[in-house]
Amino acid sequence: VNYEIEPYPAFPDATFARKAVRFERRLELGVEGHRLFDLRRWGNATEVMNEYIQNEARTIPPFGTAANPYTATYDLFPVPLGAIDLSGGVLTQNPGY
Repeated sequence: VNYEIEPYPAFPDATFARKAVRFERRLELGVEGHRLFDLRRWGNATEVMNEYIQNEARTIPPFGTAANPYTATYDLFPVPLGAIDLSGGVLTQNPGY
């Protein structure tokens, strides 16, 4: 894909600026493993990941049956049981684990 790289003339509002920053992070950090963490932080991981799975399933037949839909449960990691035990009941397990 050829992207047209130019300086942004101005940011008319916060929504445009946020969209520009997200696009730039996607380009600059595309192969460095930051994308999923960005999507989780921005709160749109479920939408973007499920769209990706559907798109790949159209062109790679086994992909659609092998990939599970992304759910919000995947946004959090499980709390280690050892940490829960050592906390004396202060820590609780994240939902879904």
